[in-house]
Amino acid sequence: MNVSDEAVAPVTLTVLSKNARGGRVGHVLERLIACSLALLLLRSAFAHLGNPYYFLSSVYAYEITGDRIGKGVALVLPFLQMVIAFNLLTRWWLIETYCLGLLMFLGFIGVQAFSMQRGLEISCGCFGASGSLHIGFSTLLVTGIAALAALTGLCCTIIQDRMEAHAK
Repeated sequence: MNVSDEAVAPVTLTVLSKNARGGRVGHVLERLIACSLALLLLRSAFAHLGNPYYFLSSVYAYEITGDRIGKGVALVLPFLQMVIAFNLLTRWWLIETYCLGLLMFLGFIGVQAFSMQRGLEISCGCFGASGSLHIGFSTLLVTGIAALAALTGLCCTIIQDRMEAHAK
């Protein structure tokens, strides 16, 4: 059975248009995730930089690090959050940035879960001097959603990169 080029063309155009639509949806989803995570990270970073001594006391309250490492965490974390947010907004090194953000959120989940398991009832320190926001299910949920969003953004970026490479 011979198939003419005229018979194949509509099928090929249909497949290409579905891939293009999927690429646009993936791009929009990735941008929404990137902007949401960037706003969350910038909110947290500016709260920490606005009251660095409170943030340092929050780091110490987790009772995981000593003085020197605690100071290092309190010094570096707000700037790391700002760099991740900047890279997400500008689309620089997206795969690496999403991986770093995912690792950071997973670290936050681990630290909070470890502190809850030890029975500590402390302020999460996530957004500055909000003493009413203690570590618990709600802070784990927010951090878990942020980690899931970073993973989803990572997957969207990888898929988009592969679609672009395949189209060339």
